Amino acid sequence: MNNQRYNIKFKQEEVGYVKPWRITDFIEKITTLHYKKELLKELSNRFEIGVKPENILLFEKSFNIHRSYSNLNENCLLTQRGAKFTYHLGNFISLYPNKDITAISLLFELFSYSYTLLNKSRIKLYKERLHVYITDVLSSNNKELNVSTFMDDLNARSIELSDEDRAEVLNKVLEKIKEVNQKYASFNVEKNEFEQIEQFFSDMHIDGKLKMKRYKRLFENLMFKFYRKFNDIHRPIIGIFNEETKSVEILAINFIKKEGNDNTQIDLKSVTHNSPYEIYIASGVTVVSMLYQMYCNKIDESSLIEITEYTVDENDTQDEYSEFEDNAEVFDEEKWLENLRKLESFIAYENIPIDELKDNDLNEEVKYILEAIKMKVNKSFKKNFEDNNFISGDIEIERSEEAV
Repeated sequence: MNNQRYNIKFKQEEVGYVKPWRITDFIEKITTLHYKKELLKELSNRFEIGVKPENILLFEKSFNIHRSYSNLNENCLLTQRGAKFTYHLGNFISLYPNKDITAISLLFELFSYSYTLLNKSRIKLYKERLHVYITDVLSSNNKELNVSTFMDDLNARSIELSDEDRAEVLNKVLEKIKEVNQKYASFNVEKNEFEQIEQFFSDMHIDGKLKMKRYKRLFENLMFKFYRKFNDIHRPIIGIFNEETKSVEILAINFIKKEGNDNTQIDLKSVTHNSPYEIYIASGVTVVSMLYQMYCNKIDESSLIEITEYTVDENDTQDEYSEFEDNAEVFDEEKWLENLRKLESFIAYENIPIDELKDNDLNEEVKYILEAIKMKVNKSFKKNFEDNNFISGDIEIERSEEAV
């Protein structure tokens, strides 16, 4: 593992006046995409030591940069503190279908709905009881969740309501239970069918299997959403579920903790505006590798999965969107080659690995999703340089002697 730090300076192309928020956007996207690449590297390392893809979970909302997350350690879901803390991180999905993770996720959905419903009547459900409810749902059969203790507690808490209000609340919660049970039963049926098709057509390449309508639908329902969520979430949180201890370990915690720091992270040194802008950062090896991949044109422009690269913001007009789409890329081939030669020479001298994502012994479906995510990150990184007029600017890079 390379823990060396590097000083990198980006100089923008000569493009005239540039609004400051574009520079802010450029820096933010570098930071975000670098974090996502570090997550992929960490996943690769965990797969190498035997972590199963079905135990990788993705929380469905970004971490909050204003929270300290000082207690972001491994949390056991069977303890009061661990269950409550994990619940506050948000709901989650797994990389590969996992019955236990789905059951806990649906319990969190049910609890959140019921908590909000009773809170309107100033009746409180206790999050300190979540670990008990988790113990119950982990004993569920394949058709419905075991929420018996949850219902006992709900009945006890709702007794403070009038008979009419209590009946209304209980009916709504029972409808929600019916809904999550339908999701749970459907998940288990689809999971079994998906695994059977995988096994039966194990010799067929995934491209061939995706031409089968039923398989494609199952793949989208059970796995593709991980790809979509990872790309959509600005600062995703990835965890590892331990089957034996029922605990969740969060990856890359130094990126998430407010006071966390290590050699892998980006440190913004300065931004100067001498027309054009110059941005000076210090970072670990990953950013250097990402720059080389961009300039070496190792990014495959044909995506593994057909996705819409741009979406129209609801606040934008269609005319504005079309105008944005029609802008031609400013491309200076001579400067491109100059930057490529700089990076090639520096990488050879420093013996920097080009791509640290390992080819682990994973099934084809998991590899497909991870490769698609990696490609999306790489393409977004390149597009960030293009959109903000740094793609044909100047890049300077040197080894840093500064300790983090």
